[in-house]
Amino acid sequence: MRLSISSLWGIGLGLLVALGGCNVHSYDFGSNGHWEFPDADIIDAGPTSDASGCEVTASACDNIDNDCDDQVDEPDEVAEDPRIGQECFGGLEGVCGAVEHAGVTTCADGTPVCEGPDVIFPNQLPELCNGLDDDCNGDIDDNPHDAGDPCGSSNIYPCTMGVTQCQDASLVCVGAIEPAVEYCNGIDDDCDGDIDLAGGLPPVDASGLCDVPPPPPVGVPQPCQPGNLACVGGTIQCQGAVGPTQSYDECGEDTNCDGILDNQPDLSSDVSNCGSCGNDCTSGQPHSIWTCNSGTCSFVSCEVNWHDNTTPGICDYYCVSTGAEICNGVDDDCDGQVDNNPTPPPLSNICGISPTATRPECTTQVSAVCTGGTWQCSFPAGVCDPDCASAVEICDGLDNDCDGMLNENVYNYGRPCASDEADPGSQGACRTTGTYVCNGPDATICDAVPASCSSLPGGCTERCDGVDNDCDGLVDEDFTDKGSNAAFFIKPEVVQVASGTWIFAYEASRPNAASDTAGSGNGYFCTGGTCPGGLADAPTGVPLDGTIACSVADRIPWFNVTPIEAEQICYSLGGYLCTMADWQTACQAGSSCDWGYNPNTPAACQSQSTASKYCNLGPFDYDQAAAGDQDGLLPTASVCGSQPCLQSCWADWGGLLGNPAGAGIYDITGNLREIVNDAGTYVLMGGSFQTQSEEGASCGYDFYAVTDTLQAFDTGFRCCFSSDPTQ
Repeated sequence: MRLSISSLWGIGLGLLVALGGCNVHSYDFGSNGHWEFPDADIIDAGPTSDASGCEVTASACDNIDNDCDDQVDEPDEVAEDPRIGQECFGGLEGVCGAVEHAGVTTCADGTPVCEGPDVIFPNQLPELCNGLDDDCNGDIDDNPHDAGDPCGSSNIYPCTMGVTQCQDASLVCVGAIEPAVEYCNGIDDDCDGDIDLAGGLPPVDASGLCDVPPPPPVGVPQPCQPGNLACVGGTIQCQGAVGPTQSYDECGEDTNCDGILDNQPDLSSDVSNCGSCGNDCTSGQPHSIWTCNSGTCSFVSCEVNWHDNTTPGICDYYCVSTGAEICNGVDDDCDGQVDNNPTPPPLSNICGISPTATRPECTTQVSAVCTGGTWQCSFPAGVCDPDCASAVEICDGLDNDCDGMLNENVYNYGRPCASDEADPGSQGACRTTGTYVCNGPDATICDAVPASCSSLPGGCTERCDGVDNDCDGLVDEDFTDKGSNAAFFIKPEVVQVASGTWIFAYEASRPNAASDTAGSGNGYFCTGGTCPGGLADAPTGVPLDGTIACSVADRIPWFNVTPIEAEQICYSLGGYLCTMADWQTACQAGSSCDWGYNPNTPAACQSQSTASKYCNLGPFDYDQAAAGDQDGLLPTASVCGSQPCLQSCWADWGGLLGNPAGAGIYDITGNLREIVNDAGTYVLMGGSFQTQSEEGASCGYDFYAVTDTLQAFDTGFRCCFSSDPTQ
């Protein structure tokens, strides 16, 4: 982008009744156990001269010896205080004001306090989804701690997980799409990760027999075999069916598979002679009911309350069925076994688990075994020991009492935290976040660990961006103060233009500048006669922001800067505001160039702009999408974007004085005029986006001398150095 210039204790605290109409005397508590007058000694029985003064006042819990017995707030004295022994509460709202959480006022250090094993104070308990105001703030189920967890069975498409929400004092799962029955349709209906498979098996509509021939009479064989349904490519197919071998039946065989045994003898249906003489279907089966169908004995059923649990058709077990098997020491379903595989009721009914408990140690890891006609529950170690009601919650990652709350004995478990919580902001880019985890049974610790050079996405390279990138506690440190990580400091883009002279490759910009903003902050750091190196003071009343300058590409350069401000900025970096000689040397690129065009050959840098070389001067159309010639400020080294790129707009120093190939000083011609120091006189060099004549932007054009307080929207600067600022 380009930028154009445009207490429950209020009752009775004052109830202290002074003893009126009495003379105050000096008393001593003598060995006879009585107050003596006018003078008695505490140690001996006779009067002495060391009596102490004491004024008898109304007894109360007030840390005063009201009855002058040399004791403060003793039981008999406190008992006369009408406030002591009264029912009290930890708060007025929610469970704090419930009758079951009432306490009794006692005297502590001269002050009535509410005490009792059931007293609850506001914010003592976390808010839960239970229809109660647990934290006593006047709101029921507001932001309960146990809501907001993911729920549902699967997150595999087309299923999605939901989120638990508190509705009508209960946690419900909202937004989950659950697995469905798998069908042969090319879709993973049951969301198990396998399409057209349900637990590794075919879908319900693609399993079972197909092309099933009509069944033959009982006992009659046939050659035909049904096929099996299969799901192939999302469609149902029948595979492996065997058809008839001929069109008519053989004797005793349904050869043509039509389900009719043709041309066969008519066998008797007499139960006593079924299929042949003497074949009595009921022989030896006194409690069985049989029939004879097509020559075959068929068992129908047993007599009432008789069962064939051992050998089919032999009804030898008498039992009165009462329904499904339950854990009660009785064979309820009359299958011959007592308490075999009864279905456990909900664990909360038999194990003392809260219905809101959802963690594995309270659900899937709990087993219930029917033993001796009763259910016995088994929990993982550390859970519901000896039972859920008396278990003590500790910080160990388990819901020890299965009440649906995890580690509620520590207030901040699972809450977010940062690695620099001991000294916020001290870790710069290395700051990481985490959560509070258990650190012993009754404490937590933040699990966030500061990042290191090896784990930072960009390493520890210090950038001119207002961030402590190398985590040494310093922000944007330069080569004059490299910090504890001496290998990492701001290394500005510079070009060596002479022996012992380096210059910014880009027009100076602020650390918080971007391609569409110049950022904020001034560069003044000293005033009032405190400036080093002969620097002029910042103007009176101007805040000393101490903003440094960067030499970075693709940022809006620093404009509206005064010469004094530019001098202070460059000095703070260990450099100086470029002299005119430095600037002209840089512009001429060792080849007596007239403009900062690439390459530094006479044909290119000594002739005016062409279609293949031009800078951001007045004739350059800043916005070709708009009608007419638009002028405006571009980011440093603006080479591409939605508008045409500047072509060859840099002084070419590639290969000179040890500079690498392609090294250049960008926008030294155009964009912003640049402040230089010519033996104490400030001069503007290089032209700007408003300069209409290319001649006025040449390397040698030094016409504009300005005051040290000049500020202009088309004026910027560069810094020079007498030593390499990247070393």
